[in-house]
Amino acid sequence: MYARGMSQRDISSTIDDIYGFMLSAEQISHITDSVLDELHEWQNRPLKAFYPFVFVDCIYVSMRGDKGVSDQAVYVILGYDLKGKKDVLGLWMGDTESKHHWMQVLTRSKHAAYRTSASYQWTE
Repeated sequence: MYARGMSQRDISSTIDDIYGFMLSAEQISHITDSVLDELHEWQNRPLKAFYPFVFVDCIYVSMRGDKGVSDQAVYVILGYDLKGKKDVLGLWMGDTESKHHWMQVLTRSKHAAYRTSASYQWTE
């Protein structure tokens, strides 16, 4: 909710509406601060230089916004190393799945600091 632009007070009110208990704006701020630290750490973690297997997919998650609950597209790229260990290489949000948005996601991935499958070729 915080990532989608809701204030701490709005989040507190939404949690009360959905779950029936209150969290203060200060508690919400503490939670978001701790999550943001972990998020930045995750976003800046080192990735392997090579992933021989790469999977791309789009899933839909229900998110509450100003106009109620709506399904949002989450674009996911997973990389598997030679030992079969899976890494999430990226997550991107969109309103819907579309060719245009996939091209943006793949172009961003192309310029990221990791390489993918040896036989994979980018086409635009």
